Amino acid sequence: MSSSTLNLPLPTSTTLAPPMSKPVEGQPLSASPTLDAESQGLAVAALPSNTRRYFLLFVFSLAQFLDIFGASAVIVGLSQMSESLDMEVTESVWVVNAYSLTLASTLLSGGRVADITNPKTVFIVGFLFLGVEVAPTRKPKMDYVGTFLQTAAIVLLIYGLTEANVKGWRDPATISTVIIGGLLFPAFFYWESRIDPIDALISPQMWKIPNFALLAIFGLSIGYWFFEAQVAFSDRFQGEWGISAIMTAVRFLPSGISATVTMIVAQNIPIKKFPLRYRLISGALLAAGAMLMFSFVDGRSDYWPLIFPGLTIGAGGAAMAFVGAYVSLLLSVPAEHSGVAGGLWNSVLQLGAAALLSITSTIQVAFPEFPGQVGPSPHGYKYGFLFAMGLLILETGLIVVFFKDPLALHPSSTEDTVVVDGEAEGKKEAESS
Repeated sequence: MSSSTLNLPLPTSTTLAPPMSKPVEGQPLSASPTLDAESQGLAVAALPSNTRRYFLLFVFSLAQFLDIFGASAVIVGLSQMSESLDMEVTESVWVVNAYSLTLASTLLSGGRVADITNPKTVFIVGFLFLGVEVAPTRKPKMDYVGTFLQTAAIVLLIYGLTEANVKGWRDPATISTVIIGGLLFPAFFYWESRIDPIDALISPQMWKIPNFALLAIFGLSIGYWFFEAQVAFSDRFQGEWGISAIMTAVRFLPSGISATVTMIVAQNIPIKKFPLRYRLISGALLAAGAMLMFSFVDGRSDYWPLIFPGLTIGAGGAAMAFVGAYVSLLLSVPAEHSGVAGGLWNSVLQLGAAALLSITSTIQVAFPEFPGQVGPSPHGYKYGFLFAMGLLILETGLIVVFFKDPLALHPSSTEDTVVVDGEAEGKKEAESS
């Protein structure tokens, strides 16, 4: 049994209380019978001061900024790099995918390391994220086989999808790479089901947690939205419309400003006034609407009537969906699995961006305006945006049907106190009480 207290800057003043092993009659669920008065006093004393909290928030925000800045800088400079290296547009997508794959293949294992070791050390060394430090009954072992299988599966599958845009689907090496990468995914999940759950990179029991699998699927299109909008228009701004790299970056500012403002505003709206379900639905629909606007872009003159409002509305919607999904994930999973859950979420964002960019690139070159045309056509961009819109609408439908409000999973909890049980059994007993 583990006990941990985590204070998060959620959209409300929500505090995750220590896990419970079993509800006690006459005792509120927000109190933990596993901690005596002295232990509770030490836990409260260990909480950081407001000054330290804001400093840590600044550090984590800076880490996230560097991640986004690195990806955006590569995308903006992609057109000039392609011209200097004589690469086709379909080949240059691999430059972006390589960045996403590196993160996707290491974040999950990094989250596991944070769970079983010291998350502070992991953050300092790898600049990843802060997990929750726990004290399990037996120190978990690192799942090296699982780490290898999931890394190899991600790299091979995305590499094959990207190379298919260049060499075609009849190339034997491309087909073999996609098949091997696809087969390694079930091999990874089979391996995880055969080892001790405490050692597994992703315990099979985690997929049974409400919303866990659903939010993992939903996250595929969130990171993809930003990558698709930037990659498509960065190429058109510079390659087709002759806009410089620096002015291309300026034209993307609305998306960054909108996403930042949305996150700040959403954080200060209580969950009960704007439930997480509606944040996910409205955010995804706004992002889908932006993709519909992008599909009508025909020339440089469409920046103000279509691209600018699309970047503003879509980025705000994607940011709202991102925050809502991440908060829902943290409220749904047990505290001792929060590191892996956070790693999986970030891996899904990068994996979705890489895989869906490869698919979109295939769509963009599949509709040439004239025979023998090399690279994407205006019709190709249009159908690529419509594909992204359809995907977002599909995932919105999944949220409408299958999403369960994390606060509703704890019926005795209030908006200010949410109990996250340390064990699945404790959660079931708490729900039935």
